[in-house]
Amino acid sequence: MQPLNDLYREVILDHNRNPRNFGELPPPCEHAEAHNAFCGDKLNLSFRVIDQRLEKLMFTGAGCALSQASTSMLTEQLAGLNLAEASRLMQQFEQAFSKDETAELPSDLAALLNARQFPSRTDCVLMSWRALGEALQQRIQEV
Repeated sequence: MQPLNDLYREVILDHNRNPRNFGELPPPCEHAEAHNAFCGDKLNLSFRVIDQRLEKLMFTGAGCALSQASTSMLTEQLAGLNLAEASRLMQQFEQAFSKDETAELPSDLAALLNARQFPSRTDCVLMSWRALGEALQQRIQEV
């Protein structure tokens, strides 16, 4: 099992060192903010929804390797999905942390499931996902 853990660790470190979609989208765009008071992580997601599809997601902020990697992966995995598909993946991802089983997740996201061993780190992984989910839910309610 050690080689698999090493692979997962490398995926997380790569996303932390080389975050995908780091920066802010120019207007017009929407925003979601995430803050983990426990460890001080702060992230700002900017995203664009066109025809009920997440066309582009970017982020800025600072935090631990897990929060940065998780947010980087979020921007890659959700870009291009319609809102229903994005919502399903976000729910599936969050549910994977509440169960002690491996969900059917893309491999990069599955690497983050190792954080379940450290409950205090779960919030680091999930904070950007929850913030985006709340922003999208609020957007749906406004329409």
